[in-house]
Amino acid sequence: MTPARRKHHDWRQILGEEFLSIFLSIGLLVGVLFMLASQTVTEHRIASQKALDTAAFGISTYADSLSAILTKADSVALLAARRLSDTDTMPVPLQKQMTAIVQDDSDITGFIHILETGVVSESFTFQNITEKMLDTDVILSRHRDAWIEPAFLQSGELGLKANEIATERGIWRADGSFAGIVIILVSVGSPYENTPLEKFLTEAKIRVAGANSENILTNQYALADTVIDWVEAPAETAYWQTYHGDEALHSEMARIRDDIVLSHANLPGLPLKVYMQISTDRFFEAYRSTQRNAIIASIVIVAVAGVLLLRIRLDRQTKRSDERKRRALDQRLQFALDTAGQGLWDWNITEGRGYFSDSFYRLLDIENDDDKIDVTDLRQRIHSDDRRAFNKALNAHLAGQTPSFEVDARIQIGDRDHWEWFTHSGSVTERDKFNNPVRVIGLLKNIHHQKLHNLSLEFEAFHDPLTGLLNRTALEDRIARTHAKTVRDGAPYSLVMIDIDHFKHVNDTYGHNTGDLVLQHVTSTAANALRFEEETLFFRLGGEEFVVLLPDTEGEGARFVAERIRERIEKSPTKLADTIIPVTVSAGIASYRLGETPEEILKRADHALYQAKENGRNQSCLE
Repeated sequence: MTPARRKHHDWRQILGEEFLSIFLSIGLLVGVLFMLASQTVTEHRIASQKALDTAAFGISTYADSLSAILTKADSVALLAARRLSDTDTMPVPLQKQMTAIVQDDSDITGFIHILETGVVSESFTFQNITEKMLDTDVILSRHRDAWIEPAFLQSGELGLKANEIATERGIWRADGSFAGIVIILVSVGSPYENTPLEKFLTEAKIRVAGANSENILTNQYALADTVIDWVEAPAETAYWQTYHGDEALHSEMARIRDDIVLSHANLPGLPLKVYMQISTDRFFEAYRSTQRNAIIASIVIVAVAGVLLLRIRLDRQTKRSDERKRRALDQRLQFALDTAGQGLWDWNITEGRGYFSDSFYRLLDIENDDDKIDVTDLRQRIHSDDRRAFNKALNAHLAGQTPSFEVDARIQIGDRDHWEWFTHSGSVTERDKFNNPVRVIGLLKNIHHQKLHNLSLEFEAFHDPLTGLLNRTALEDRIARTHAKTVRDGAPYSLVMIDIDHFKHVNDTYGHNTGDLVLQHVTSTAANALRFEEETLFFRLGGEEFVVLLPDTEGEGARFVAERIRERIEKSPTKLADTIIPVTVSAGIASYRLGETPEEILKRADHALYQAKENGRNQSCLE
């Protein structure tokens, strides 16, 4: 190569290198700018989503808390209304009970009993009540005109202090006539005090409206030096009435409008709505910071590309480290937000240590001492009857068989022999490379009253309300299971059908109330004549007819049981004051025959009962 060509080649190489460096710098600039723009958009989306999530969680938590308080107050009002349905004067025990509730319950602050005449019969509040303060005519007329119950409104609408909620219940006599009003006064505080959610809602405005009042409660927690252009109540209500939602997350509960997050929710089980407004400033701080940094970074990139490249590399490393720390913190914070008013535990299995929230200790009524309790202690506090189900659900999840665990179990409260129902739920948030659980987060939710209510409903569905015996529905279920066992194993079973002799004569002579007492007396007498395993299969079909289901029993054995019941009842007349009512029963017995259905056996037992009646009553007959 000649010197001239070599020189030309060197210049082309130098030019190419410079061009490549410029090209790479421009490409890097565009790439970094694109990355910053993308990050700004992402931060905006994250901030928007966090604002929606927090608002949706905040309003649902507030709604649950307020619903629990108002449902409790309405339950007290409903109890008083029922107790006052047959008297115009509040009984002393009821008056003492209501007064004790006001004095002991931090939410309920008073009660007022107004007669249909407009006279205030009884009241106990922490303010002086006079009849002149209450427009009793208006209050009474609302309920006479089919006022929606339970009724909630501002206590100021009654003429009282306006910082409380009044719950009204009409009192109706047994004949359907109107007897007056019971009013329960409730003081509602912030459910966010001393919780991680409190600092997110320091600029919130909350309004509660119902079918009877558009402004039952207004709470504004905004800071004194904050100026926010709140959406007025009519516009807020109209917004949710015309808005039908879209595919956005939580759009049915929360939406961002200009600089405010609007959210609304129905109070569970009550004809009330709660509206909440939150400024977006707090949620968009990170986004605005990122936006400013992007502008500064762009200027720096143009001026000092090399320095920026190094800084970007260092910043990315720092950001990865900060992101890992933020993710761990966000997991705990998110669970804390989701469990406001519940109990949270965060357990590191590998290190054998964990975190238990203050509400966890309050729910279990134990000292807030991390050294006093761990997950093993928590398992031991579970009721022995529920511990197996709890361990099974938790262990199955730890083994990776289920995506999460949730189980209802009773847990010991304090050091007393007192147990309450809780929903226990949670999930593993971190596993090692061998898929072994490293960290698990769980929470407790008290469902004691709801659980007892469900158990009560289940009892009512299968039991006769007058006698407490199992009813026809329960008989159909138990006889079907017994019949299936007989068909499968060949074990016999029998039915004893019992009917009270001349029961119509008892009702006609002494009245139906006395007839009910006779039924209860016959029930208890017959139950005392049965062994425990027989007593658990004692049913009332209706009227004066009863059935005893006897598994593993032939006809003669069933007849022996029937005679034992009949003789015991014959020797135990019903005693009412100075009146003695002799009672006898007749019984029909039928045992399973090959190929029969339960209906056919019951029909034969009924036929045998008819024969016993025809033969003179007070006897048993085996079909």
